[in-house]
Amino acid sequence: MSEPSSIAGNPLLAILEVSAALVSSIELDEVFARVVEKIGEAMSVWSVDISTYVPEREIMIYEAYWCEGGITDDDRAYIGTVANLRERPDLRQIFTYSGPHEERVDDLSLPERNRREMAKWGVKTSVDAPLRVGDEVLGQIGMQEKRYARSFTPIEMDLFDKLCGLAAIAIHNARVYRGHQERGRHLASLIDVSLALSASADGQALFPVIARATATALEAPRVLVYEYDGDSDGLVARAIFQEVETEGYDLTGATETIEDVLGDRSVLTGDALIEHVSDPHLDEPARRILEQWGEKSALTVPMVYEGEPLGVIEIAWTEQERQLTADDLAHATGVARQAAAALHNLRRREAGGLDSAGGGGDS
Repeated sequence: MSEPSSIAGNPLLAILEVSAALVSSIELDEVFARVVEKIGEAMSVWSVDISTYVPEREIMIYEAYWCEGGITDDDRAYIGTVANLRERPDLRQIFTYSGPHEERVDDLSLPERNRREMAKWGVKTSVDAPLRVGDEVLGQIGMQEKRYARSFTPIEMDLFDKLCGLAAIAIHNARVYRGHQERGRHLASLIDVSLALSASADGQALFPVIARATATALEAPRVLVYEYDGDSDGLVARAIFQEVETEGYDLTGATETIEDVLGDRSVLTGDALIEHVSDPHLDEPARRILEQWGEKSALTVPMVYEGEPLGVIEIAWTEQERQLTADDLAHATGVARQAAAALHNLRRREAGGLDSAGGGGDS
């Protein structure tokens, strides 16, 4: 088999082409896709993949894949999978590299574990490199050759190193842009939530509005709203929103104990609870519940008004894990506070403390 040609003989042209392609994209998902495609074409390799690093959870998230032979449904399904670095020292080791690191199956010094992993995927040569901007590690990028045991030249390795630098900058800039976008979207959605809640005149109508408004604000396929019942010291399921109806999930009207719903009582009065099915430290009962309902990530935020617990909102993502940012948490908290204020004012009206036009409360 003839070896594929590389444009590494003209590295300046390759850098200019890849740089032009990357700076034309500002949407993060599009940047990931362009990074793997353009580096794959520039290096004339069989495939390229990219993963991002989440230091708070010590995980890597598989973000994008390009292949000279085309992408299969299995390849697409693998996007979004999570690797726990506590269980994958081979991935963690990539962060120690100062630049690209090559491994070949015909290298007698290759560790046996690495050889088995390459054989599992039919890879003859792999090159991995960390993605860094300054001292920050954003993730890793790898290119693979399945057609033959390819030994990359120093010029090719230097080109790949420079392309990784361009990719890291493009990803960093796209993240900054996404952050600005999300903050603007969050502000607009909080206004929409406030308007929707203020239009609800009774409890029967309010709770479904909270569920739907939360789902829209957090782009979540599933939301369950509980009201706190002080007499029983329990949580009553009041409303549910589901993009796809799940048999047995609608618990509306049922009363559950705080321990069964939250596990940790502190969530009721102010501490948001974040759960990911891949988290090795997640309590097994909580993991079983996530797996039972096909949930990858869940966020529970309290509805509290002036220190009084009024309930909680459970938000779940089912397609893939949602890596919640500080902005996401602030957004979810803002929605829950508005819901709590609306519920507090509704209770006062129903108790005769306000007329139907009354208002007040924080937002």
